[in-house]
Amino acid sequence: MQLLDGLTRKWGVRAGAPFLALLLMQGCATEKAPSPAPSPQQSAKAGQPHSPQPSVEADDDCIRGEPAAILSQGSAFVPGGKREAWESVDGDAVPTLRIRHYGCAHYVLDFTFTWPRAAPPSRADALKAASTRLASLQAKEATRPILRQLDEALRTLAADTAMELVTPGEMTSITVAFPEAHVLVVTYDVAL
Repeated sequence: MQLLDGLTRKWGVRAGAPFLALLLMQGCATEKAPSPAPSPQQSAKAGQPHSPQPSVEADDDCIRGEPAAILSQGSAFVPGGKREAWESVDGDAVPTLRIRHYGCAHYVLDFTFTWPRAAPPSRADALKAASTRLASLQAKEATRPILRQLDEALRTLAADTAMELVTPGEMTSITVAFPEAHVLVVTYDVAL
């Protein structure tokens, strides 16, 4: 409270309230220390390749609940820590697909599509293939709208090579990134 009183004296009454709001919002968005990815033994049990990735630990007051599989069949779901999990799609289809579930103040899904290193597709071909791959999945009833939004966004992004972001709703964004020539990451993010 002393900080707020000091800000009010120095910059006037108006500065204190916005600063406090900003400070509170920043506290909600703060990422915690990374949790470990599933061990190679856990990954092997689930039929999933071991691939350590950064994680987000959440406080008990997180808006988002614990992650749950979005697919009704054909995937291995492995919890990776508090408010985090990985879902690997079964089969030998190309591209391979791994879904990372995470978030606290956001509901976030990273769909990572991977092609063989020797044959990376063009951007448009990768987006079309990702759309086709998503359409082939057996989603749970509650998550079908997410896959439909992703399909529409990927088709839009494939048609416009300059776009990297689609906002299907006021609180929803879908972004694409190519961290490597043979890897496409599609992020579905909903602010809660």
